Amino acid sequence: MEKQVRIAGSIFLIFLCMVLNFGCASGTREEDLRGEQAEMQGSSSEAEQEADKENQASEEEEQKEDEQQEEEFSPERQLKENKEIFWEEVERQKINRQDGEKCLQILLDDDVFQGGEKKLTGLRIDDIDGNGQTDMLAMVLDAKETPFYGSGGLWFYINEDEPYCFDEEDSSFYGLFDAFWADVDNDENIEIVFSAQGTGCGAVGDSYKAVFKYRDHAIERLTLPSDFEEDYDQGLRVDLIQEPEVNSYSAYCPYFDEQINFHSENIEGWDLPGEARTTGGNVRGFYDLCVAEYEGKKVLQASEYLHGEGGIVHGVADAKFLITWEEDGTPKVIKWWIEKCRNEWANSKESRISYEDGYYYYASQSDHYFLYRAREDGSEPVCLAKVHPGSICVQDGEIYFINQSDGNGIYRMKTDGTDMKKICDKGQSLQISAEYVYFTSTYEAEYDKSGMVTEEPSEYDARFLYRMKKDGSERELIADNVWQYILTDGYNSEVRYSGAIYYQERIDSGWGISRMDLAGQNKEELCRFDLWDGELTSFLIPRYTDFCIYNGCLYTLNEQEAEKGKRVSIYRVEWDCGNYETIYEDFFECKYTQSGYVSDICATEEGIFFRKFVSEKEGCQWFRLTGDEETKKWKAEAWESREEILVTIPAENIEYGDLLSVTYGLESTEGYETYLADNLEYEEAYLAEKWEIPYRICLPQFSSKIT
Repeated sequence: MEKQVRIAGSIFLIFLCMVLNFGCASGTREEDLRGEQAEMQGSSSEAEQEADKENQASEEEEQKEDEQQEEEFSPERQLKENKEIFWEEVERQKINRQDGEKCLQILLDDDVFQGGEKKLTGLRIDDIDGNGQTDMLAMVLDAKETPFYGSGGLWFYINEDEPYCFDEEDSSFYGLFDAFWADVDNDENIEIVFSAQGTGCGAVGDSYKAVFKYRDHAIERLTLPSDFEEDYDQGLRVDLIQEPEVNSYSAYCPYFDEQINFHSENIEGWDLPGEARTTGGNVRGFYDLCVAEYEGKKVLQASEYLHGEGGIVHGVADAKFLITWEEDGTPKVIKWWIEKCRNEWANSKESRISYEDGYYYYASQSDHYFLYRAREDGSEPVCLAKVHPGSICVQDGEIYFINQSDGNGIYRMKTDGTDMKKICDKGQSLQISAEYVYFTSTYEAEYDKSGMVTEEPSEYDARFLYRMKKDGSERELIADNVWQYILTDGYNSEVRYSGAIYYQERIDSGWGISRMDLAGQNKEELCRFDLWDGELTSFLIPRYTDFCIYNGCLYTLNEQEAEKGKRVSIYRVEWDCGNYETIYEDFFECKYTQSGYVSDICATEEGIFFRKFVSEKEGCQWFRLTGDEETKKWKAEAWESREEILVTIPAENIEYGDLLSVTYGLESTEGYETYLADNLEYEEAYLAEKWEIPYRICLPQFSSKIT
């Protein structure tokens, strides 16, 4: 965000210069006109004309002197500007005035600005080592003549220790930088990770990376793992191999001596090779450094951009690396994997559709909500298991889902339908990372290891967020009062070792959106809005919504009661400015106004999906929501290819609301088709007391053909 702001500022300055140039050109033209008018005024005396010329020359000379003074560098003016920049950053970072004054005085006493010869280009004020004292990082750059690289420095002020200055001729100190701190080698000392963006373009640009350890009241620099020959950058070599099959690649890393196969799009219009060939690789080394969690410990995660046969602009994937250090400071890469380039997307809660590597895994609307797999266009559907899945998540060739046929137990199986196992008795709102399964459920004290809950909650309250290993072990309560949540790494929901949990919680009479790390620590409230008046401190969210994220925008589903039915709207929200538009709207006539008729809005890499009630005979169907970039219009199209599905049990008369059904699995029907002309079971709708909530009760149909 800081980079975007600074880039926008540069564009503004360019625009401002254009305006000033236009103004100067206009002024010159006016002078020419005055000269022409003077020549035409024959009645003017030569003395008056001479006086006018002298006055004009004097004005021009004064203007030149003013412009020259403005162009000349002034240390005093730069020092004043530094103080203004400092207080702007203090306000942005929400630092109290007293701490700000103390930090500024330290910079002035130590003459970090060199009397105005240096420009302040970056500032971070925080308790870096977590001991309760205010620490500071300050970046400066030569102010009189901006150099290409170098000629600046990053100052470390931690506790009362001697300040440390990092100055490196290969690093830029322009101000486009990122810095964070964590114990990424688990030795109980803090590491400060610094990345300074340079002027290079192509791929991910260029940046200078450095890691510093604060230990024994001193700063020391750590070495990043690298097999690059250049001194200014660090990274591991990765060869990109194009396979002879369409959209098929391999990545080979000599450091691990391993090769990983994956799918990504070939460059358009090029012929496939006759055999596998090396056609690309990594560009510019590590980027996007961040903290990750691996086997319960913090590590450093780094990415490398991989290009394909189309050159640097043809990005096909990122190579991801997990880095730590030995006790003697030797760097070590402990794991790597490939993530193909993709759009920003995220699944919503309770989604019954998920995507991985060319296939969708979903609850079939044609075959009694059984677990199916199909191609991206809905073709080649295969029933993987006759269970009713909810919260489907797929990663690394395994499916994780809520088995509604078994009391909402949590199951996992391979993507070919084999090796199905139960890993937890019950749960809902399932999501996964590389190591953990996240889900909500009712409160169980034995898993509340930190003593989070002090009063015994209701046995029906299922707003408690847990996580456990993928084999079902190490289950732990990490949050309560969680109504909706999403795992994201900042780009999409393909969360592995780094990322955060964004969740909605009830606060007084309204709602709040908060964020915490994947272990449930470091909670931070982002915004809150009132349930009754709709006021929101950040951006507008319609009331009573499900939501998903796609291409950097929020898509929300809003269902409202209307005369004789329901009105359903889907909104597209730009969260950086709060603008939103209605992209889909529909009206349903229905018996039960408190039942949902559109649900499961979710986004995958290939688009936005939702379930829509069609009719009592056909029940609900899957629809894909697509937008036309030229016309800016959206349309919803039925997705599931019903003609290709061999229906085991038709999903007739099942509206949205089957989660309220008393019976999910009807195993007794299988094998009786040869004996019975009609279905073995039928469903009746009953109203529960005064709330008018429909419950569907499955009853056996008696037949004389049964002995």
